[in-house]
Amino acid sequence: AKPDNPAASMTDFCSGVLTIDLDDFKSVNDRFGHDTGDRLLQVVAERLRGCVRSGDLLVRTGGDEFLVFLAMQKSDQDGPARRIAARVIRDLSEPYDVIRANDGGDQKAPDMTSIAASAGLACFPRDGETLEEIMKHADDCLYRAKDGGKRRVIVHGQTAVIRAETAD
Repeated sequence: AKPDNPAASMTDFCSGVLTIDLDDFKSVNDRFGHDTGDRLLQVVAERLRGCVRSGDLLVRTGGDEFLVFLAMQKSDQDGPARRIAARVIRDLSEPYDVIRANDGGDQKAPDMTSIAASAGLACFPRDGETLEEIMKHADDCLYRAKDGGKRRVIVHGQTAVIRAETAD
């Protein structure tokens, strides 16, 4: 059924911003080369697309950084965003097959490598009234996650740490 007042129904929704940064990605470029690093970023983007829902927006903001805008219902609190964040950390931590070119241009047999990610999560309107505020809080949380040992998600205003083990 369609609500009588569409504007009022918008108050039932909130949104989350998840900032993601790959941990120590420079070492991949140093070990395998930038072409291989670029191909690995494409695989990372595919894994991220598998973690988010169809209504979420995934953006690569540069280098090895990504941003996810998450649509949620207020009644869910930040539960869906937390589950997606945990899934991101878990799925990005799985090993990757990387194929690098040798000096002659032929491809060598695949090597396995692992990377990990850290993330920060903030939600509108709980954590701020503007997109700028929410993104700043999410970014601050991301850097706290990296400083706290990486491979984790920090949620703005909360002390609990989300790890891959909490993914469903």
